[in-house]
Amino acid sequence: MATDLKPTTPDKVFSVTKSLANLLPVTGMLATLVDEFIPSEVNTRRDSLLLKLEKDFEELPERVEEALKEPFFISIFMQAFRSSMATEKEEKVDVYRAIILNTLIEQTPDKDEVEIMLKTTDSLTPLHIKLIKLFENPPKYLEENLDAKERFGNVSMGGIGHLIRACFPNYSQDLINVALRDINNSGIGNGLDNAATMTESGILACRITEFGKRYIKLITLPQKS
Repeated sequence: MATDLKPTTPDKVFSVTKSLANLLPVTGMLATLVDEFIPSEVNTRRDSLLLKLEKDFEELPERVEEALKEPFFISIFMQAFRSSMATEKEEKVDVYRAIILNTLIEQTPDKDEVEIMLKTTDSLTPLHIKLIKLFENPPKYLEENLDAKERFGNVSMGGIGHLIRACFPNYSQDLINVALRDINNSGIGNGLDNAATMTESGILACRITEFGKRYIKLITLPQKS
């Protein structure tokens, strides 16, 4: 099995996905549509992701062998891979890649939770993901993004809107409001009220739920050993 995961060209790498697809009830006609009518730019994204996954898998050969026997991992792999082909945003493709890898690494994943988180990801944009990561730890985000920290400045009273504008000045207020509402409704965020006034410590407080913290862990690429 380990040898099969070391292709030398994108076509050979794609055979990994085809092999996994054969485990699902996909008809010959559907396979033909997938193989022959996907636009070339999607093929490019497909090959790029597969090459990255190939390198990831090479670091975990034993776990890969085990996971390829697990219907749950095969299902998550196929769902995440298909979803990744529907976006041109590299940051969101990396989120799906992280979901695949973290599901692979986790010996006993909470299957219901992973499936819910994967479906949630399908409805989120890169803006949602940026906001989620910001509100997990706003002080850390500002320390890692000095331009945003400078724009944030020193405030005694204000709202989270000031923090968001400092970090993401190019997004409209209406779009931010919609994204905040989505994050609250998803169960990932809590208290993301753009109109509330609070102290600086309140503005910089974590506003991500325990479910949201586990979600961030799932969508964050694992550190290389």
